[in-house]
Amino acid sequence: MDKTTEYIWLYRDKDKTSFFRDLVSEKNHFFICLPAYKAVKTKAGRYWEKLMLGNRFRKMIPEKLRARRYNIGNYEYLEDKTYVVLMGTQVVAHYSTSYLLMFKKEHPNVKLYAIACDSMHASSSHMDHVRDKLLSGVFDKVLTYDRFDAEEYGFTWFGYSYYSEMPYEITDRQPYDAYFVGIDKGNRGKTISSLYSFLVKNNVNVCFDVPRPKKNAQEDFPYIKKGIPYSEVLGKVNCTNTLIEILQSGQQSQSLRYFEAVKFNKKLLTNNRHLSELPYYDERYMRFFETEDDIDIEWVKKVEEIDYGYKGEFSPLHLEQFLKSIEDDHE
Repeated sequence: MDKTTEYIWLYRDKDKTSFFRDLVSEKNHFFICLPAYKAVKTKAGRYWEKLMLGNRFRKMIPEKLRARRYNIGNYEYLEDKTYVVLMGTQVVAHYSTSYLLMFKKEHPNVKLYAIACDSMHASSSHMDHVRDKLLSGVFDKVLTYDRFDAEEYGFTWFGYSYYSEMPYEITDRQPYDAYFVGIDKGNRGKTISSLYSFLVKNNVNVCFDVPRPKKNAQEDFPYIKKGIPYSEVLGKVNCTNTLIEILQSGQQSQSLRYFEAVKFNKKLLTNNRHLSELPYYDERYMRFFETEDDIDIEWVKKVEEIDYGYKGEFSPLHLEQFLKSIEDDHE
């Protein structure tokens, strides 16, 4: 670690299900890990924390009460060092801009970096709590996985270092020709239902895990009651021949399906028109579609031996080199 700069990862719930979980593992020898919230020991405290951190009641809880749970100020920041505190947008969503501004005023030797791992164009409640903060100027840098968001908003693109390997469970050992998992949000609902019908009509053994939306549900689509744990998603990925990726309206960068395809050596069928620009792209096993006429059904169903030769390059542990290069540029 640099003698004058220390890097702190501000995490939530030990990031057990986060794609940055490598940073809170024994593999990490670079980042100091600091919990974003103070420890809760009582049952009542845990209940209060759930209310405070949940999207439903967050705006109803006064900022002064929420600030009592923040833990970023409890670290011992030494005056003769520079600190870079990184926080993912799951943490950014809960920390108020006013609190972070006050924290920076009290600690002028601390830089705040936000890491955005969802598109600024994403139709999600999570991003609704984050967008304005990322654009507020409170962060010294906003790092993003989306190079197109970086260009549009002046963020810093940090590449592909945000996918940790995670344990998974196989609850359904039935092999699928194709698998899609995602939320019917934005304008992609009709695309999802139309593609499902097209594949079924062509005798493709498919599994689509899509929770039923509160409104604008498509008729005759087999929605599931609620979202499934990511460990279960990976279990189905492992049993699938071809993964389907449907980006949200306005999104131009890859989703998790791309990383899963590379990690699990699966085919990828995607509407990401920038597919060929990605590392590990292989035209034999990754294909772009714009309309259903672009889809080769036999290719989707054909079982092939695939080996992308992945060696862990997507791990967030590689952020070490990236962050050091940023600081070197400032010297």
